[in-house]
Amino acid sequence: MIDVRNIKKSYGQQEALKGISFSIKQGEFYSLLGPNGAGKTTTISIMSSILKPDSGKVFIDGHNIYDKPFDTKKS
Repeated sequence: MIDVRNIKKSYGQQEALKGISFSIKQGEFYSLLGPNGAGKTTTISIMSSILKPDSGKVFIDGHNIYDKPFDTKKS
């Protein structure tokens, strides 16, 4: 399960994510759709731990990907 909770990310004065939250259960398919500049790439980069959010949390199988990244990658 993936649980994204209120992630926010800004680049200077430009807000890329204003607080996005969603959950994806095991076996579900999920799509991120939107126009250019909607924050799709930023969301995926945060979920894959390439970027750190300014605030908010991402959990994969109950593990916070930034508190225990190695536990998350093992599961």
